[in-house]
Amino acid sequence: MTKDGGAQAGRWWKLALVGLLLVGAALRFLGIDFGLPLQVHPDEGKVLSAALGFGSGDFNPHFFRYPTLLMYMLFAVFGAYYALGRALGWFADSFDFAYRYAKDPSTVIVLARCCVAAMGTATLGVVYLLGKRLGGRVAGIIAIALLALSFHHVADSHYCTTDVPSGLWCTLCMLFVVRWHQGRLRRDLALAGICAGLAASTRYNAALVGIAAIPAALSYTQVGLARRLAALVACGALCILAFAATSPYVLLDYPAFIADFSYSMLHAHGGHFGISGEISGWQAYALQSLPQGIGPAATAFAALGLLAALLRPRGPALGPALFCIGYFALMGSWRMTFDRFLMPILPGLCVFAALAIKGMYDRAPALGRTSARILLIGLVIAGSIGTLAATIYHDMLLVKTDTRVFAQNWVAANLHDGDAILMEEYGPQPRSNQMPPSRGGEAVVALKDRIKLRIIAEEPTYRVERFVEGLFPYDVEQVREQGIDAVFLSSYVYERYLAQPDEFPEIVRFYRELPSISVSRTIISPYKPGRMPPLPDQQQVVRRPFPMRTLYGPCREDMFERMAPGPLILIYQICPKGMRCRPLSGSPGALIAPAR
Repeated sequence: MTKDGGAQAGRWWKLALVGLLLVGAALRFLGIDFGLPLQVHPDEGKVLSAALGFGSGDFNPHFFRYPTLLMYMLFAVFGAYYALGRALGWFADSFDFAYRYAKDPSTVIVLARCCVAAMGTATLGVVYLLGKRLGGRVAGIIAIALLALSFHHVADSHYCTTDVPSGLWCTLCMLFVVRWHQGRLRRDLALAGICAGLAASTRYNAALVGIAAIPAALSYTQVGLARRLAALVACGALCILAFAATSPYVLLDYPAFIADFSYSMLHAHGGHFGISGEISGWQAYALQSLPQGIGPAATAFAALGLLAALLRPRGPALGPALFCIGYFALMGSWRMTFDRFLMPILPGLCVFAALAIKGMYDRAPALGRTSARILLIGLVIAGSIGTLAATIYHDMLLVKTDTRVFAQNWVAANLHDGDAILMEEYGPQPRSNQMPPSRGGEAVVALKDRIKLRIIAEEPTYRVERFVEGLFPYDVEQVREQGIDAVFLSSYVYERYLAQPDEFPEIVRFYRELPSISVSRTIISPYKPGRMPPLPDQQQVVRRPFPMRTLYGPCREDMFERMAPGPLILIYQICPKGMRCRPLSGSPGALIAPAR
């Protein structure tokens, strides 16, 4: 190739890289404001509450189910936003900032989500560098293409949670391990150890990425065994120091950490309500999560790439391969399986899939240059096409109004200050006139209570009750005895009960009997016409497997049946006790369907 031809080819590669980064960024930022002003993701509030709580001067999160690196990073972002707001007159003081967040958290949530989306986009660049290190420029471009279009990575980049950030730190660690294996620079070893510590400080189980350095150290036969072990010890020490520096209260508040960590482990091994456990975690991830997340073909290519790395015990890819396999084995041993648990290794798996595709391309010289390029393009399309349509449609759904926002608007339009509401989880979030205990340090608790009292005095609030065994059971007589005005059911809850009717006969019976004490029923459906599943108050129980990913956002199982995000919500207005009301008796009720 001539000099001019090489320069032209280099420009095309750069254009491809920039184009994929822009596409990946667009997919991760589109719909970033979904569900607002409600906090519809069940885990975002925990991270945000801890990050904002640091503003009181107490840097103990008092919450250790996650490490604190992401929380401290968000605190820095929120601090900069607060300083800007004070300078521009947006906030009078810190109480005003906290009060505005409590009234409408939209701006803070979008800031936090943008930070995670930016980290997800940055992971694309690191994946390219890792793929280029291991298989050249072609492998790097293929790897970034697979991850840019990955359904799971795009979806989880929209959430202010620790999953996608942990993937960034793990991928950086693998990159520096490979660089150290190839160049033996101490700087790369140090950076690998630091990134492993930051990964552990984002998700505890991501600490396993440290094993990637072991083969790189042991294969360094130019020096003695003692120096190789010393290098591993140094890497491990930097990992521990990075973790301790960014999650210090794991040690400083050790009893609270152990309590939360033990709960998380029991939860992981005990399972989550709604996960059937009919197949093992390994089967769930290999046969469901990965094919849905990166596509069936890319999953197969990733397995081939991992196998090829294992067959080269002195190759630079062995360490990252051992991490991916070891982490997969650990997650598969848990009964609780969530797609997001794969985020630390998903970028690495895209790299190994790219290496396998590149290997097939390299082994086809007899086809001729044009045919080989066609083969390469076909393999890349086969690897990514499985998730492309779902990824795009996912973002199209996120820009629509969430059903919980419609339900929130219904509350404001139809209920009065002080009315009693009985709710399942994953529904609207009406203001409560009760004062449940707040979590955090003394200063944080005092601030939260002060804000709650002010909001109760200013806005319509309601007596909000939730279905809790022993406190408010699923019982129609209790509903009327307690003077409940409206009952909210969410498909994210009732579908899990309906999937196991023999285990929860009382709850299934409650669903059937609820219309008998109701004067109206409103259905807020996210489904397309004719696609709405059976309702829980129908006499015939229809068992449907419940996809757990739907708790966080649109999932692959029923996504193309939807025209909006969120659960199907049923609202029953209850006939007051002592009054004669005509029961629904099978009346379909009002249907609120989000516009297409």
